[in-house]
Amino acid sequence: MDNCDDRLYTFQNWKYKSSPLKLAEAGFYSTGYHDIVMCFSCGTSLRYFKEDDDPTLIHEEISKMCPFLTNRPGLSLPAAVSLDVTRKASSDMSISELEEDNWRRRAMLECRVCKERPACMLMIPCGHRAASMECAPNTSTCPDCEREVTKTVKTYMA
Repeated sequence: MDNCDDRLYTFQNWKYKSSPLKLAEAGFYSTGYHDIVMCFSCGTSLRYFKEDDDPTLIHEEISKMCPFLTNRPGLSLPAAVSLDVTRKASSDMSISELEEDNWRRRAMLECRVCKERPACMLMIPCGHRAASMECAPNTSTCPDCEREVTKTVKTYMA
């Protein structure tokens, strides 16, 4: 799904006002269930886009550490995100750059509450996968965006 055309293909039966092209360019593909879209890279799920929403800006705001966003040249990243590693082929990266890239990717997968277990619980309504199964029941606000959590859903990595 890292190819924009592959993501765009998932919107064949899309009947909502938001632009399938803009959604695909922002890293999202259609899940086929209502208007729910998911980032192929970080797994963030969103819905209720309006016609004039900018999916890329919303994706950047919700998932500041998404590898798809942080590795794309030319995107305006929020000031809170600093990238010391520019996109390079792995063979061209130094050991320290590889370690930094590995650290960033691992941080996306760990629970933001305990920082020990894998994050497998999706926070609703924001769509962040931010807590472990053990930490989620005691979490009333999302650790990533601080929105109130109304429900959690267990997710699985393929």
